[in-house]
Amino acid sequence: MKKTLIAFAVFGAFSSAALADGDSVQLYGTIDLGLTHFTGLAPSGGGRGTTSTTNLSSGVQSPSAIGLKGSEDLGGGLRALFEVETGFCAAGLNQNADTMGEQINSGGYCSGTGFMQRHAWVGLSGDFGLLHAGRMTSLQYDNEANYVDPFGWGMTGGARDLSPLQRAGDVRLNQTVTYIAPQLGGFTAAAAYSFAPSVLGTLATASGPGSQVARAWSLDGRYASGPLTAGLSYATMQNNVPNPVTSTLDGSSKIAQIYGGYDFGVSRITAEYVRLTEEYMSGAMNYWMLGADVPLGPGSLLISFGNNRDSINMVQAESARKFALGYSYALSRRTNLYTSYARISNRNGAAFAVGSATDYGGANVGVANTTSSGFALGLRHMF
Repeated sequence: MKKTLIAFAVFGAFSSAALADGDSVQLYGTIDLGLTHFTGLAPSGGGRGTTSTTNLSSGVQSPSAIGLKGSEDLGGGLRALFEVETGFCAAGLNQNADTMGEQINSGGYCSGTGFMQRHAWVGLSGDFGLLHAGRMTSLQYDNEANYVDPFGWGMTGGARDLSPLQRAGDVRLNQTVTYIAPQLGGFTAAAAYSFAPSVLGTLATASGPGSQVARAWSLDGRYASGPLTAGLSYATMQNNVPNPVTSTLDGSSKIAQIYGGYDFGVSRITAEYVRLTEEYMSGAMNYWMLGADVPLGPGSLLISFGNNRDSINMVQAESARKFALGYSYALSRRTNLYTSYARISNRNGAAFAVGSATDYGGANVGVANTTSSGFALGLRHMF
């Protein structure tokens, strides 16, 4: 990997001399390190009570990553585009370990599950819009992280901790083709289809007529004009829910998303509602969040409040609420200091835990009916 990154640096420094006018290749990245303290976590080995952890973590506000992106002018308004991006563990390779000390979620890269697995796509853009294919984030994730969540799925305040998108696996998708239409009077539409969204690949989960392969498709419509942004989105993740009789993954999950925001100048207020249902299961997981981004000095004050109510196949619905407060202080256009505090209150059997942009899921596991909190203080540099 070291030799590969050196090659990227050399390529980024000298490739421009070989490119035609209007063509470009850019080496870019993020290095993010922060002190984190989490409480209300499940103890190692499944013991009773809760535990806490204090770390120097990589990727607290946003994952540490390095990538290449570029474009080529093909003439007639047509351009070829590409982007490849890999995560890396700026604090060392022992981050994101589960309660048994094993590496999870990252494959040793802290984010993206493997080398160049955060993004890896190629596409074409023109008067028709943008068409690209490869591994990329879902339309619903882009809405939540980029338009609604003031923490951008990062720090300890990110919507990620309670979001139904995590449960459905609708975050980063493999073998995906996405089309984004040109903006028309403030309206933009997008559609995506994935031939194998998860790590299960293209092999069927059972033989014969009942064999199933994971698929996914989604639609998104957004209106953005001046201070207002509003949108609707829908996604189906096929063959990712087990049949209770055969245990074959032939059931689907469906996600409906309503989101929006308004910039009042003194602050930007955002809101989101997400509903997740699963085939063969009664009930639904309902999530809503309110957020605010308030310009304050050379930075921004970040506030969010979210609620998750999960009644999927349950007699009594589990519920969790999260409050988060943070501040990002700009030292320059590319470097900032940040701090945040968040608290999750679990009820009726819910067991969510506060995390960060890379410490989440199996790394931070909550305990039913307890409170989890998280504090972060760090530095992020982008190049």
